[in-house]
Amino acid sequence: MKFIITETQLEKIFESQEYLNILLDKINQEGYESLTDKEKDVLIRISKGEEVYDEPNELPVSDEVYRPNDVFLKYTTAYGELEVDDEVFRVELMEGTNSFEILGNHFNFFVEPNFEESEILIFESETMEPDPIKIKKVPETTEGMRKLAAKFMFQVLPAIIRQKMK
Repeated sequence: MKFIITETQLEKIFESQEYLNILLDKINQEGYESLTDKEKDVLIRISKGEEVYDEPNELPVSDEVYRPNDVFLKYTTAYGELEVDDEVFRVELMEGTNSFEILGNHFNFFVEPNFEESEILIFESETMEPDPIKIKKVPETTEGMRKLAAKFMFQVLPAIIRQKMK
């Protein structure tokens, strides 16, 4: 399918560039048929240069997670640090990767979400052997991913660290 647009239409697309990128990424990853009816309508209206939103730059509110790995990283690294049994671990995003580090006084971990395989991989820096944590169901909403990130940071990861500290 081809879309032919005018310069005016292109300007309107730029007003919605972030949302358009999300839609195009979803099409690229899952195909056009994976779009909801509303998303298809918005994409068609943008391609025709029609007004899509009430105000310029107003993006539609969508609770769907299109890039669960990125959303998970956003929420987990937002905490900045993690305290386990009086030891403070720094949480730092590893630039240019899809992972983050948990840095402590005695050992470090690398955490890499892999939601395509429904797992989160944890690597201890000394062995670099992956220890996968299976996820029963990858959250499909931003709120669900936020809750998973909180559970991981405050329940799962501290339990793993305590086990390694023994």
